[in-house]
Amino acid sequence: MRLSSSLSEGGFWRNVCCFCSVLHPRPLLRWRRGECPIMEITPFSRGERGRGIEETKQKHIPEYSEAHEGKGQRPALQSLKSEVGWGHQWNSFWFRECPPHALAIVRIAFGGFLLSMWLLRWRAVPMLFSREGIVLPLFSSPLLTPPSAVGAWMLYACFLVLLACLTVGFYTRLSAGLCVFFFAYFWLLSLYQFNTSFDRLFFVILLALTPSGAGKTLSVDAWRKKGSFLAWEPISILPQRLLAAQITATYLGVGWQKLALSSWQGGEVLAWGFMGKWATPLAFWILRRNVPIAVYDFGVFLVKSFEVIMPFALWNKRLRRWAFAAGALFHIAIALLLSIPWFLVLIPLYIVFLDPEDVRAWIEARR
Repeated sequence: MRLSSSLSEGGFWRNVCCFCSVLHPRPLLRWRRGECPIMEITPFSRGERGRGIEETKQKHIPEYSEAHEGKGQRPALQSLKSEVGWGHQWNSFWFRECPPHALAIVRIAFGGFLLSMWLLRWRAVPMLFSREGIVLPLFSSPLLTPPSAVGAWMLYACFLVLLACLTVGFYTRLSAGLCVFFFAYFWLLSLYQFNTSFDRLFFVILLALTPSGAGKTLSVDAWRKKGSFLAWEPISILPQRLLAAQITATYLGVGWQKLALSSWQGGEVLAWGFMGKWATPLAFWILRRNVPIAVYDFGVFLVKSFEVIMPFALWNKRLRRWAFAAGALFHIAIALLLSIPWFLVLIPLYIVFLDPEDVRAWIEARR
């Protein structure tokens, strides 16, 4: 190839690098392995028309590197390598293959939690999901026509069986997909009236688990395919990252909302909660102690601080353990004081903030 400019000009090499990276991404990947993509081109300046590639490389590229590194400048090629590094880190964070152990633990914990929660609604099935109760579907559709009590019992039983299959990892993707369908059905039929944020969060988690490959280990599927519950196959890390992003957004949203709402600027909101319909006997006991309002003010300050800091602490390796402990204490306290146990499921879901390779190593070290 005949080139009109000197090889020692950094601007020329920068243009060549950019040109190569646009036309063909493979040289960028080869650079990552320590090879120079520019060496695939035969670069000759005017005075070196007849020389070979090796002589050109030996003469000009060392001169280029030494000239720039001696002046303390960052070479164009090193800059491109850095850009490739950032691109690789981005792809590795969102799209790399990884062990499925973290999502398998999420599947077991979340599936078991949903199963136990829906079992507690068993007696209320005719009232909540049949025409014998007060059922107002979200919109008119033959699919959302309230069934008889017997039909509601049958549909509910199918849902419980699917949740059990999801928990143990039996035909995981199929059972998770059908759980999404049944959950949406019951929500559109009746549960939307309660407008609870945890129902929407549960639906998002089910959606993320469906294509995730969470049944690739610690499951009946792994035992059927590999002969061992502990056998595993790699999966994409994307569903795990999406779950982590959802949990981050949940804390961030409620935290900034409390900072803005006028009702959360003093401890009165906490005191009223301890005497409201969600209050537990423990909350009433604390209320009867007639503690100063400053104690409730401090409690509100702690709640807002926790919910604002938590989204960032979960991603920080140094603070992550403290964030896990603080989150566990926070949700256990809410369950004990305000009869809101549904967010306890977030405690085992914190595992999505750990590297899946570390989770796998921890499990295999205890085999």
